[in-house]
Amino acid sequence: MTIALAGVICSAPGAIEPAQTLAAADDTINFDPGITRSDPPGTVATTPIDEIDERIDRAVASWYGPGMWGNRTACGHTLTTELRGVAHRTLPCGSAVVLRHGSVTATVAVVDRGPYVLTREFDLTYATKMSLGCPDLCQLSWVR
Repeated sequence: MTIALAGVICSAPGAIEPAQTLAAADDTINFDPGITRSDPPGTVATTPIDEIDERIDRAVASWYGPGMWGNRTACGHTLTTELRGVAHRTLPCGSAVVLRHGSVTATVAVVDRGPYVLTREFDLTYATKMSLGCPDLCQLSWVR
């Protein structure tokens, strides 16, 4: 299978060659997101959250904890007031999530399943709620 990514043809793992004209074939996937990258291969780009507005979503979040502290989360953690993380219905356990409330940005991991209120995207642990400065129910920006 040949994959063309933004002008680069990858025909084998680790083999990168300059783009050439591709013949139409059933096993060719063309992907050009319109993003120009000048990073050397193997580096991870870090972009400030303000510069990636096209991937930022708005979400309503609540927090959880009282009555559940000391219990195990779905991802195997013990829920305490110090545990930083979020509950999300579909993101895999351990996924990093970049959240912003006002001018405060935090990167936390998915540590549990939820929320169970369908209009909310995240349930924040107490430590995450406090570090972001969220009230009991808040509007967040997050990078998808």
